[in-house]
Amino acid sequence: MQTFKTITFFATVSNSASSRTSKNGRNYTAFGVSILSDDRHQTFHYNVVAFGKQGSLR
Repeated sequence: MQTFKTITFFATVSNSASSRTSKNGRNYTAFGVSILSDDRHQTFHYNVVAFGKQGSLR
């Protein structure tokens, strides 16, 4: 059984969003975000891929 949970965080968009199509024809949007640690000494960079409604640029 799969469990889905929502995660909310505050980040800076580090790479502009771009809409793409996968090899099997699925549309998605890819972008990067950066999060500064609580002690502000380290930055974490994440690549994000969103499919379906969440990936719509419209």
